[in-house]
Amino acid sequence: MSWDYRVIRKTTYASGKTYYSYNLYEVYYDEKGRVVATTEEPAMPGGENIMELMRDFYAMFRAFTLPILEWDLILRNGLEPSMHELKQAPTITHPWVPPSKEEIQKIEIEMDKERIAAEATYHKECSKKSPDQVFQFMADHK
Repeated sequence: MSWDYRVIRKTTYASGKTYYSYNLYEVYYDEKGRVVATTEEPAMPGGENIMELMRDFYAMFRAFTLPILEWDLILRNGLEPSMHELKQAPTITHPWVPPSKEEIQKIEIEMDKERIAAEATYHKECSKKSPDQVFQFMADHK
């Protein structure tokens, strides 16, 4: 199964008029490339540091290079726009043990280092640059 961000157009009808709205959604495909699920709500970029946020934003930006999907066609093909349509995750057979305080501290220190490095890269490569330069940087570091 694979996924990407896609622009989806929703059509609504009111007072004899047709209205359209466009949003980005996560769209999931089967091995033959058919849409099998979408997120229920539009996607928002995010990440655990600025570089992850930029990579996610770039992945969203790529959606504008793909054809627009129609919400009504997704529904008409019997697909619920829901993460619940994905195959159920395998059952975990071993018990989960929460990390120790020391393990959590190590993880937090590593995440802090990643955040600091990502922000330094951002300030060096992206801050006060043109949008074209930032998009090129994002394309080179996806």
